[in-house]
Amino acid sequence: MWFGSSYLQQYIFGEVNPKLKRLFLFQLFVVLFITLFCALGTWQLYRLQWKMELISEITFGLNSTPIKYSNNIEKNYQRVTSEGVYKFEDQIYLYSLNEKGKPGYDIITPFKTSNNENILVNRGWIDKKLKGLEVINTDKKIKITLFPVFLNLIIEL
Repeated sequence: MWFGSSYLQQYIFGEVNPKLKRLFLFQLFVVLFITLFCALGTWQLYRLQWKMELISEITFGLNSTPIKYSNNIEKNYQRVTSEGVYKFEDQIYLYSLNEKGKPGYDIITPFKTSNNENILVNRGWIDKKLKGLEVINTDKKIKITLFPVFLNLIIEL
């Protein structure tokens, strides 16, 4: 009497015992949930493998030597270096809290490279009092090293 075989026999050949009907439904319920939990466990193993590969890709990219920036770079998390000037007149202040909960702004500044390409650079967090002051901006031609998360999301202005 495994998995309701007697239930099926009685159903085909005669009247069904309510006790056997409950037993069959319980066995069916158990088998369905065991299948569901095995599928979820398998999905978690695939997800773990994907996360380990992603962490490895990020670590490799951050530990690599920076390469010269161009729009043709297809590898994510690759450190890049570029020369150019910040366009301070177009910078954006995004309101945010620092790790201690203090209010301030993240500064997003367009950077015009020597190849006439524009990229957005998150220059970091500043206190609320420093918004708009010239102290935070330098007009020199500089060389920067970027840690882009997704190179295909670098925006052309």
